[in-house]
Amino acid sequence: TVLSENFDGVTVPALPAGWVATNASGSAPLWVTSTTTPDTAPNDAFIDDPATVRDQLLDSVGIPSIYTPTQITFRNNYNVENTFDRAWRKVSRR
Repeated sequence: TVLSENFDGVTVPALPAGWVATNASGSAPLWVTSTTTPDTAPNDAFIDDPATVRDQLLDSVGIPSIYTPTQITFRNNYNVENTFDRAWRKVSRR
């Protein structure tokens, strides 16, 4: 394993080093760590359920790809309302 992050190595609400929360559109709050519903205790990455339209981003640290093939695995829990919410993961090479 070259990179592994479960958000447990920080004190809530801080994000791990290199992880950046931003607003692509809309207002705060930003992504934080929380003890709300972790897949593995004690922490998770969390964003609240806003009453307004927002585009909240959580960018990871760079993931080096020194092996071929490279495998990236995500585990997530989300609770979306039909016609109101959405969630997606985007992986890009820079």
